[in-house]
Amino acid sequence: YVGFGVVQGKDRKRFRTREGGTVRLVDLLDEARNRMHADLEKRLAEGRTPLTESEIEHAANNLGYSAVKYFDLKNSRDRDYVFDYDAMLASDGDTAVYLIYSYARICSIERKIASELGVNIEEVVARGAKGLKLSRDRPLEWQLAIQLVQFPDALERALADLKPHYLCTYVYDLAVQLSRFYSEHRLIVANEDGSKGLDKEHGEHWLALIHAVRIALRDAFKLVAIEPLERV
Repeated sequence: YVGFGVVQGKDRKRFRTREGGTVRLVDLLDEARNRMHADLEKRLAEGRTPLTESEIEHAANNLGYSAVKYFDLKNSRDRDYVFDYDAMLASDGDTAVYLIYSYARICSIERKIASELGVNIEEVVARGAKGLKLSRDRPLEWQLAIQLVQFPDALERALADLKPHYLCTYVYDLAVQLSRFYSEHRLIVANEDGSKGLDKEHGEHWLALIHAVRIALRDAFKLVAIEPLERV
């Protein structure tokens, strides 16, 4: 026997329709999708997304459906939680939307490096991984790597306790560490002659590190009901 908490409305009572009936999952998913569709349309009009009009529907489906499923999984299954569209569709905080944006950001960085520097990402990652050196003297680099390698432990704990929220916590913490890493370290820098290139000392290593994070996010997404997007 596995116990579950109760999904509640904002009034802290069992989540029901206005008529008092059971809320259908398909209706919740469709509402989340529709809200994300409207948000992406607004972003497109304001020039705040690389998506085209034809890509909006697919992205809205991924973001909306993933948001509802992740919001349920991130809460301990034996605890009650409040169903809140605004909270689950937020682009920051512990949401699928934030996680998908984090994944897409890595993809964007890899595309930018490939196009601006004219390099093969797989080859650069392979070189960086082969001689990868991490240092405690660069704490954000070190903390990101430490969080990255905790994937097996998080998965084992989630399976042992039948509580997927442990894996959700791992994924979110990894995305947060990634954001902190970005805030301090730039992979593309200006050379003395004015050209652009990877940071000579750490660039290839850092690219290998964030590429590994992308793979970890992608694999973890499959386990917590998130559909990744490379552009959003």
